[in-house]
This record gives sequence, C-alpha cells and structure tokens, in this order.
Amino acid sequence: LNRNYSFPFARHLPFATVLTDYGCPYNCPFCLYSALGFKLRELDNVFKELRCIHDLGVRELFIKDQSFATDKERAIKLCKGLREIGPFSWTCFLRADIADERILGEMKNSGCHTVMFGVESANEKILREYKPGIKKSNIRQAFRLCRNLGIDTVGIFILGFPGEDRQSCLETIDFALELNCDFASFNIFVPKVETLMKKEMTAGHFTDDAGCGLLDQSGIISAWHNELMDGSGLPGLRRYALRKFYLRPAYIMRRIIRSIVSVTELKILFKSGIFIIRDLFAAKSLK
Repeated sequence: LNRNYSFPFARHLPFATVLTDYGCPYNCPFCLYSALGFKLRELDNVFKELRCIHDLGVRELFIKDQSFATDKERAIKLCKGLREIGPFSWTCFLRADIADERILGEMKNSGCHTVMFGVESANEKILREYKPGIKKSNIRQAFRLCRNLGIDTVGIFILGFPGEDRQSCLETIDFALELNCDFASFNIFVPKVETLMKKEMTAGHFTDDAGCGLLDQSGIISAWHNELMDGSGLPGLRRYALRKFYLRPAYIMRRIIRSIVSVTELKILFKSGIFIIRDLFAAKSLK
C-alpha cells in the first residue's frame, strides 16, 4: 500500500477508490458520463471487494460513483454493508435532489464524512437547461442537511456556460459563499468530447471538430471564450473566486482548527493549500 497517494478529503491514509456503478443515469448535456450508459454492480460483488480492502488494512474510501444513491434502497443496503464490513471512512458524489434526511443519515452512520455536490451555477435558467431536475432550493436544502448532520460538503461550480455573462458568474461565486461549503471547486466551462453540448456547438460552428476551442469569425480563440466574455475574462473570474472563497481569514482558521486533531488531515490541508496558491498564480499568469 502506497501512502504517497493522497486525496484532499481523506481523513486517513492509505485510501482506496471503489466504483459501485458505471456511468450516470442523468442527462446533463455538458457531462460525459451521461453518454456512457448506466449499469449497477451486484452488491455481493461490491461487498466482496470491500472485505478485501478491509483485510488489507485500508479504512478510507472514495466511492467514485458519479451520483451515489440513484437507487436509494440499494444505497441503504450498501451503507449497511459498509457498517458491517468496516468501519470505513468515506467520500462520494451526490445529487442535491437525492440528498434527503434519510439517505444522508444512513450515509453518515456508515462512515461518510464528505459529500461532493455538482452545484454548477446559481443561475436558475442555467440550472434548468444544463442540470435538469435541480433547483437552488434543492441545493440549499442539501447543504443545510449535511451541515446539521456534521457531513463536510464540496461545492463544484462551473463558470462561463454558453451565453453566461460576468454578472451571472459573480452570482455563482457569491452562492458558494452563501452555501458555506467546506470546499469549493471552480471550473471553466469546456465543451467535452462526446457530450451533447459539444455536438450541438460543433454543429452550430461554436467549436471545432478536433479540439474543445470555441470559434468566432477569426477562428479558434480558446477553451475559455464564450459569446459574452473574452478569453482573458474567465480565468480572471476563476482566480477571483478562489481568492474570495479560500483566503477568508475565518475560513482559514476554521480549516486549521478542524484539521489539527489529525496529523493526516493537517498534512493534506497543507498540501491542498499549496496547490490552491499555485493555482492562483497560474491563473494570474493567464490573464
């Protein structure tokens, strides 16, 4: 087992990744996983793998299903198995509209300590178009329930959807602060190969066939261009988002205090902080 591999949300090292399903049953047009189909693993097969992991002495898991608990009853059985085989400490992805009190309670009781939510945007129109079935009210409720149960949250945000303007991006950044998530990932929209959006944008001559750069009359500009913002604007907004979220004194103190009880968590926090600072300077050089 190699302890040199780390994971920013791990509570212990080493850790193992587990996949209990393949693909994703949802149809978000910007996401590749919806194009892969969806298939569930037999739980007996999953439990066999978990016993092997446990016998190796691994207690930390990243359950890498693209959306945990798409079948809630199956997820509850999985949580029961995790309790019986473990104890385990684990992290997963979850849709906000799945995150009710029952499923989050089962997850917490089986060792889940961190949940990653694809928030994407604070703009309701963008959510309707690109994140079907998710509303801001779902997102607020999911983060509130996690906070009440003592589950850490990761908000994943995308800046620069087609047609989005600067004000909409700023609203998304402010939404990350409002949600008070424990970690935030700010990403710049890129039309990924084989996604519905890439195909539509290629057909509409907004992107080239070979790469992911967007086109205007002068040719490829960059992966960061959209109709309302030039290529330098989005990296600057992303740098602003990172600075505004992570460089808050209260946030820094909260993370240090919460991590100081665990040497492993403190090391991971320090390493993550270095990456964020590097990211800030890298983004600045692109401006």
